[in-house]
Amino acid sequence: MQVLKYIEDWRASTQSRAFGFARSAPQTTQNWRLLEEINIASKQWRGFILPTLSRIKQKDWKFSADQDPPRQSPYPTLINCTRQLSKLNLAWKNVEHRGIFPESLADMSAYATQAQSLFLSVLDFA
Repeated sequence: MQVLKYIEDWRASTQSRAFGFARSAPQTTQNWRLLEEINIASKQWRGFILPTLSRIKQKDWKFSADQDPPRQSPYPTLINCTRQLSKLNLAWKNVEHRGIFPESLADMSAYATQAQSLFLSVLDFA
């Protein structure tokens, strides 16, 4: 019963957008695959998804390749979104040194459009 209560509590916390659910799973002699998946999903949320979304919200777009999860990440669309934002950030910083030209504006517009499209597709997936 403790396992079912834990699963119900975790589900309720995700539906109420209280994704800080960090309570440890109850100890059991059986191997519950669902408990393992909840643990993995919670770790991914706290370790990658939430920090990435927070940085996007705060317009901290200085993402680098070493901050990306492994290539086999289950979130390639979110990773690609951060890459487009990073390109936009770099292009914007280059304006100070190179000035604004139609080509640089087109590039920045493309980066922003692509990042927005990827971000919205992440939301549609969730």
